Amino acid sequence: GNVFFVQGRAQAEMAYLRLKSQRLVAVHVQLASLEAGSEISMVEIASVLQITQDDSFILDSVFVFDLMVEEEDVRNDIVNVLKQILQTPTDDASEYAQRICLFHDASHHLAILKNQLGIHVSNILDTQVAFRMLMDMKRKNDSLVSAEDQSAKQAPSLRNLLQRFQIMEEAYDTDLQDPSFWRT
Repeated sequence: GNVFFVQGRAQAEMAYLRLKSQRLVAVHVQLASLEAGSEISMVEIASVLQITQDDSFILDSVFVFDLMVEEEDVRNDIVNVLKQILQTPTDDASEYAQRICLFHDASHHLAILKNQLGIHVSNILDTQVAFRMLMDMKRKNDSLVSAEDQSAKQAPSLRNLLQRFQIMEEAYDTDLQDPSFWRT
């Protein structure tokens, strides 16, 4: 697949060039150990190419940022690229200023990124929180659930969440070509 290990300046720059125009990225933080206070060893960022009809993701590329590199200046370059991808400057009015960073159980990851690397992540969608919200809303109002989901007794889809909260109206350009993408 398209998995790239970022362990140097040139790789960090290539990752930035590939990720800077993405509107949706999935992020995971990996610690060196499970012990309290453990350092970040890696940050994985996947660029999402498309959300399919069955709510799975088609990934374009996955970048594994190695933060255990020995050279301090190279590590600083990697951290700077992470900041540029995960933080949105307040004066940035571009369409990519609204990049969504998709996490699962974000609170722990966000605290680690802030405390260890000084990264304040912008525009977060936490799938764990979203699922809880959708399930609460489903109990109160079944209109969030598509006819297919209702007949199959399934939980509301990610597409329902994105629509309901107007997080991403068109998802990806590739989805615009499929008019049934937003049909519920």
